[in-house]
Amino acid sequence: MSIQLKQLDVLHGKKVLLHHINLTIPKAQCVVIIGESGAGKTMLLRALMGNLPASTSFSGQLLYDNKEQSLSGNTLAKSKITYMVQNPMSMFNPFQKIESHFIEMVQSHEHLSKKEVLQLAKENLAQVSLEEQVLQYYPFELSGGMLQRIMFAMSLSLNAQVYILDEPTSALDYYTSQFIVHMIQTLKSEGKTVILTTHDYTFAKQVGNTMLVMKKGKHIAHDTVDNILSSKDTYIQSLTQNPYQRLV
Repeated sequence: MSIQLKQLDVLHGKKVLLHHINLTIPKAQCVVIIGESGAGKTMLLRALMGNLPASTSFSGQLLYDNKEQSLSGNTLAKSKITYMVQNPMSMFNPFQKIESHFIEMVQSHEHLSKKEVLQLAKENLAQVSLEEQVLQYYPFELSGGMLQRIMFAMSLSLNAQVYILDEPTSALDYYTSQFIVHMIQTLKSEGKTVILTTHDYTFAKQVGNTMLVMKKGKHIAHDTVDNILSSKDTYIQSLTQNPYQRLV
């Protein structure tokens, strides 16, 4: 699914959160969004999901496959877009087994029986190299990397068209990070669209087609990942050449 934002402005009272955003994200591509804290990345993700807060005022257009959608309370996004949070543990109820999480999430989107959901869960767990036995575990019994993979399996069960990932490799070991790379490449090969934020620029080079740079609610650059990471712009260099995250 392709996504477009046209002349998007978002305000909270008199404070401008996003200003004149024009963005086209083609189907089957991965767009990486970067910017300092407070640059507007999270609000942009919410706009792309058609989930702008009720406390904001906004204008502009959101289009899925050239069809205009609501920028707030977008019910279509529930079935078309899946959003994966930065901290996988925050997504799970520690007092519910993984099996219950699968059943609740899938049945909230699809009219499937418990038996059908569990079969789907087993199939998608296999895709992320996990045994079906994890369904009987509680989240606190599993590592962050395993929970990240379970989130992917749950997302695959929803058959979404767009995957929005917030810092998907933060605090992950190398093996799990490379698994995320493989999953994103697989999603793109299947015609899925991926949008993500990250501070891991080596990861960005592995998965991204283009990179969008945010600054104070504006997008100041949108180009190939390689062109952005080699930019001479002072602000972009301050993001991409942080001494703690310098490219290798």
